[in-house]
Amino acid sequence: MSTQTERIRFGMATHEWTPSNARPIVAMGAQVTLGIMLAMTYLLAVGGRQDQIALVAIAVSAAIAVVSPVAGLAMFAIIMPMQETDILMPVRVNAIIAGAITLGCLLRLPLDRSPLKVHPGIVLLLGYVVISGLSVPPVLSGHPPEWTGSAADELLRLSTGIALFLSATYLFRLIPYQIVLGLALAGATLAALLAVGDFFGFLPFEGQLRGLLSNFGPLRAHGGFSDPNYLGEYMALAVVFALGALAVARRPMKLLLAPIAILGFVCIVVTFSRGAYLAVLVGVVVLISTRNRAVALVVAIVAGILALTLYPAFLDARIGVALNPHEALALLRSESSRADLAAAAFAIFASSPVFGIGFGVFHFVSPSFAGDSAALATYSHNQFLNILAEQGIVGVLLVTGIAVLLMVALAKSRSPLRWAALAMGATYLVLSLFINSTTSFQGSSLLWLVTAAALTPGPERTAQVMEA
Repeated sequence: MSTQTERIRFGMATHEWTPSNARPIVAMGAQVTLGIMLAMTYLLAVGGRQDQIALVAIAVSAAIAVVSPVAGLAMFAIIMPMQETDILMPVRVNAIIAGAITLGCLLRLPLDRSPLKVHPGIVLLLGYVVISGLSVPPVLSGHPPEWTGSAADELLRLSTGIALFLSATYLFRLIPYQIVLGLALAGATLAALLAVGDFFGFLPFEGQLRGLLSNFGPLRAHGGFSDPNYLGEYMALAVVFALGALAVARRPMKLLLAPIAILGFVCIVVTFSRGAYLAVLVGVVVLISTRNRAVALVVAIVAGILALTLYPAFLDARIGVALNPHEALALLRSESSRADLAAAAFAIFASSPVFGIGFGVFHFVSPSFAGDSAALATYSHNQFLNILAEQGIVGVLLVTGIAVLLMVALAKSRSPLRWAALAMGATYLVLSLFINSTTSFQGSSLLWLVTAAALTPGPERTAQVMEA
C-alpha cells in the first residue's frame, strides 16, 4: 500500500491523511454518524410526542456520550436550538446530555497524553458559577424556599452552556471542529425552517414536528423557542457565524453557507425582534470592518437611515394591525415598563451593592421596586442590569474579567474563525441589552460552541505538541 500523504479537506481547513492514521478517522466518522442517528431519533420522538421513545433516546444518548463524547457532541450540536421535551422537568435534557459529554471527557483525561493548560478566563468562569450557585440555597441567600427552583433552573441553563464550552474545547483538540460546527449549522437550519414554516402556515409533516414547536402566539415567528426574541438571538448568532465562515471557506462550502445565512435573515425578519435586528447589524458591520472599515461605516449609516424610515411600518407589522390610540397607549406602557425595571435594577443594586441580591431572583424582587410596571413585566430584559442587581460589584468584575480575557484570547488566536467569534461576541453583547441572554442555553449555545472552536488549536497542533 502506498504511504504517500493525501490531503482531505474539511471545509475551511485541510487535514493530513496517511494510511497510518486511517483507523482513527474511520472511528471518528462512525462516532459522528452515531451522534447524527441519535439526534434524529430524539427529534422525531419529541416532534411526534412519543414520550417513551424520547425517554429511551435520552437515556441511550447520555450513556453513549459518556463512552464516546464525540458522538454525544455530534448529537448535541444538532439538537441545541430545539425545544426540549418537558417529560423530565424540572431536570433538563440539555443538562443531561451536556453533563454526560463532560463526564466522558473527564474519563478520557487519564488516557490523554497531551498537556492541558488552564486559562485564567476558565478559572474566572468557574468562579462565577460557584459564586452564583452559593447564592441559590435559601439557607445562604435568606430568600424564601419557593424561589429556589426558579433560581436553580436558571443556574442549570447557564452551567449547561459552560459545560458545552469546556467539553468542546477539549474535544476540538482531538477532532476537526468543522464537522461539529457543520452539524450545528444543520440544526440551526432545521430550527429556522420550522419557525418560518410555522409562521407562514406551511409545515409539511406537521404531525411529526408539532412537538418541536412552542405555543407562543401567531403574530411573530417563534419556532421551538419560548419567545420570538430568543429565536432572534439564536438566529442572529447563526447568521453572523455563517457569514464569518463564508468569508474564509472554500467555494463548495460557500455554496452551502450562503443559503443558510439568507434563511437565517428571513427568520430574524419574521421574529420582529428589534434587538435581533440591531444585533445582527452590529455583527455584520464588525465582520465587514475586518476587511474594509469604510464599507462597514457606509453599511451602518445606510442601515440607520432605513431603520428610522421604516420603523412605523415595522410597528404595524409587529402588532399585526394599525394601532388605534388605545392600543398605542398600551404599547407605550409596555415600553415604559422596561425603563421602570431598569430603574428598579439600579435601586436593587443600591440595596445590596457588593454581592447583589442573589442569582436568579430578580423577577421575584423587582415588583417591590418597579411599582405598577411590575404587572406588565418582572424580568430585567437586560443581562447587564441583571448581573448588576443580582450579583453586585463582585459579579460585574467577574463577568467583565471573563469577557476581556476571552476577547484577548480570540484576538491572539490563529484560527480562521476568530473574526467570526469576535463578531458573534459583539452580536451577543447587543442582544444582552434586550434579553436575559446568559441563562438561555438554547439561544446562547452556538456562541459557546464557535468560541470553543476559535480558541482551540486543533488536532494537528495537539499532535505537534505531543511529538515535541
